[in-house]
Amino acid sequence: MDNKLLFAVGAVVIVVFLAFVFALPKGSEETNAAQTSTGAGSGMGTKTSDAGSVTVDLTPVIVNEREVSFTIGVNTHSVDLSGYDLGELATLAYDGKTAKPSSAPSLSGHHNTETLRFAVDKQPSRFTVTIVNLPAGERVFAWP
Repeated sequence: MDNKLLFAVGAVVIVVFLAFVFALPKGSEETNAAQTSTGAGSGMGTKTSDAGSVTVDLTPVIVNEREVSFTIGVNTHSVDLSGYDLGELATLAYDGKTAKPSSAPSLSGHHNTETLRFAVDKQPSRFTVTIVNLPAGERVFAWP
């Protein structure tokens, strides 16, 4: 009986510990406060373009008065992505303004998941990212 009780208590402790660890916020408080919801109801979810042989997934993760940043996934099975510079190919449009990335990942190989950042001077409620010159032409992603 004592072994069963010890096992049960140990299992509960492990479950509570794991629940606590996975519930902790990631990153700094400033980053967490600036993050927007990416749920389906918010209009800020992932947008995908799978034209041609390259798939691009773009998800807003921070939208505030200083920065709009995205998780970007660029994947292919047939094209080497090393020759594509997102710093030159991507543009953010908001409130009649345009911006080039303040930070863009270097693509390589066939599968990339990185962060694409744009500096802004005010928090946009609507914005569009355009990526040109990838295989299959221009990709346009708009929120909301």
